[in-house]
Amino acid sequence: MAGVVGMNGRDVAGGAPGAWWDTEAPRPDASRRALRALAVAGVWAAAMAPMVFGWQRCTVAALLHHPCPGCGMTRAALLLLDGHVVESLRMHALAVPVLAVWALFMASTVHATWTAGSPLAFYKARLGRGVLAAMVVVYAAALALWLLRWAGLFGGPVPVY
Repeated sequence: MAGVVGMNGRDVAGGAPGAWWDTEAPRPDASRRALRALAVAGVWAAAMAPMVFGWQRCTVAALLHHPCPGCGMTRAALLLLDGHVVESLRMHALAVPVLAVWALFMASTVHATWTAGSPLAFYKARLGRGVLAAMVVVYAAALALWLLRWAGLFGGPVPVY
């Protein structure tokens, strides 16, 4: 586990305590960067497991009983993974762009960890800044689609389960 300090005063993935998140710290050696990149990829894989296996229940839907801008996104992604493209687009038309920017975001944090030693250094690379810009655009589009659906367009609001 990264960030956990061992008995020798160093974190498990190597480096000084706190250097894992310090984007200004000296660049660790290649083996430490590789271990850290593997750990970041593992965290992303673990974070995706609830969605992929259908264990995740939307907190907004459970608490508010109203759809949010991302409502239907998980169901659309699962439909897409099952090969139901049209149904996926009906559930949430922006599932593909959102999945694409998240995949790029995950890849950019793993790449930043591999090259610089910290996942937080992703914004220093052109890819990371591009991914952040794409996220702003895609999430603005999701907000616009949500508002249009509340106005009765594009099939109306997504049903909340």
